[in-house]
Amino acid sequence: MIEQVKPIAIATFLDPRFKNLHFNDLVACSSAIADLTKLSKLDTISSSESEGEHSKTDNFDFWAHHKYLVHGQKKKKTTTFMNDELSLYLSNPVSTLKSDPLEISEDMKHVFPILYKQASLHFTMVATSVPCERLFSNAGATLTKSRNRLTSSRLQKILLLSLIPEEDWF
Repeated sequence: MIEQVKPIAIATFLDPRFKNLHFNDLVACSSAIADLTKLSKLDTISSSESEGEHSKTDNFDFWAHHKYLVHGQKKKKTTTFMNDELSLYLSNPVSTLKSDPLEISEDMKHVFPILYKQASLHFTMVATSVPCERLFSNAGATLTKSRNRLTSSRLQKILLLSLIPEEDWF
């Protein structure tokens, strides 16, 4: 079942058009929620460690107090906050199928900051293998018998340059 594939299950759960509607297996749904919570905890720990390093170099934020008042507890992201965020997310209505999940998550990033971070990581998955197959075809056409001594880094550069449209070369 596709629900058992963790990245796809999390991406489906984070998609505001689907949420938990298409989970037939309740165990898979709760597993996706648990995995999402676990990933969010790890992300919170790593971001709080890096925030201490960046706070010395960041400039003064004039609107910091306003952001604190608007978003509640400024940088405290606990498990209960994650659970509240998940329950609030699930209580919102499902978006229409024609809506763009990236735009919706961008609009809701101040309401659901933890889910937004996870969505930006999980929405980057490509749903098809066509781009990979196209790249392998281009590499096969580029790496011929007469060009068999191309290094992998040179082949990578040639393939990257072949993706640029001709009108952008001038």
